[in-house]
Amino acid sequence: VASAAAAALYAAVATPTCAGAPTVAAALGIVRDGSFAAAVSASVLTLAVYLGPLAVSALSFVVAADARPGNRSEQWRAELADDWDLRRTRLEQPGAVEVDLRNLLVGPLSEEVVFRACMLPLLLEAGWSRGRACVLSPLFFGVAHLHHLKRRVADEGVPVRDALLSTAFQFAYTTLFGVYTAFVYARTGKLSAAFACHAVCNFMGLPDLSFLAASDALPWL
Repeated sequence: VASAAAAALYAAVATPTCAGAPTVAAALGIVRDGSFAAAVSASVLTLAVYLGPLAVSALSFVVAADARPGNRSEQWRAELADDWDLRRTRLEQPGAVEVDLRNLLVGPLSEEVVFRACMLPLLLEAGWSRGRACVLSPLFFGVAHLHHLKRRVADEGVPVRDALLSTAFQFAYTTLFGVYTAFVYARTGKLSAAFACHAVCNFMGLPDLSFLAASDALPWL
């Protein structure tokens, strides 16, 4: 609803040539030509940020498979089967599919429409430089996540100090992430590219660096 309202308001106040685009839809990054290629490129670029965690996951998989009986093919098939069973079990939990749809489809699409597609072109049309718009507009994206402070304190019973720290950290990384997706959107002019960045990041989550705390967590080194 918020995304549709933001797009309608944008269409009402923006000129057809906003940000140099021939139509309001094009200014919103909703174009057919090049959108798929932009989404693929943005996904690959975003995955590059996770090369470290991906490498750790791959090597940990190899170590776990090697600990199984049988030849290499049997070991890998057994490890993949167990991994798939874990994922299937999680998806069978009540509400799991709905949460995934929210995190991987609805959330990324609605937030990129509001905070990138509807905001950046207007700032650029107002005379802001691309760099200024990409750095400052994500502050609104970060502020939009501050409501989690109330949830942590009122609903989850987290101590106020801990909730403030968690929320401050979330504000910081969502703002930095917003800078990244704003740059991708401004550079490509495609909503699909910003959506792909957002969906990939939500799927991967924050890089897991917990292995650094245990000296025996990297047996393959």
